[in-house]
Amino acid sequence: MKQRLDIAASTQQARLMAKAVALARQTRAIGRLEIGVDAHQDTDGPRVIGPNLVVELPLFDQRQATIARLEAERREAERRRERVIIDAHAEVRVALAQLTSARDVVAHYQRTLLPLRRSIVELTQEAYNGMFVGAPRLLAAKRAELDASRGYVEALRAYWSASAELERAVGGRLGTTHADAVTTAQRTK
Repeated sequence: MKQRLDIAASTQQARLMAKAVALARQTRAIGRLEIGVDAHQDTDGPRVIGPNLVVELPLFDQRQATIARLEAERREAERRRERVIIDAHAEVRVALAQLTSARDVVAHYQRTLLPLRRSIVELTQEAYNGMFVGAPRLLAAKRAELDASRGYVEALRAYWSASAELERAVGGRLGTTHADAVTTAQRTK
């Protein structure tokens, strides 16, 4: 989950809101502070230039409303962060389930369906050579083998799509473990 940018962004937002609340609480007793230069001239007198300092002492308004608003925004940011984390976990679980299902389908094609269709075509070819079956039966067996091969390619496409979806849900590369498993299975067929 550390790779997910949406989780990192919501965590950073919650952290910033907590700092804003802490800063508002620390500066609640300090009001407005202005420092400057002031010039004054009477009608008949000289012009006087000097420093100007304005200090506001908050006796009645110690920013309770601002602090309460910031607290509410901090709680909202925390809840948003928790919701993003929960949604991310759910998204990863769904993508992993889809990947596992697609991997099982590919494995079924590799272990069972494709070898079975190949052996059916070989046996039908031998029966055709011995004149026990006709050409339509041999063509039907070959068509079924091609349909199984086409289904296998579709299953591989679904597997790699599910793999890409899981990488997107995780927020980064998965590594080579699942790719190695499929490549090894393809070499053994």
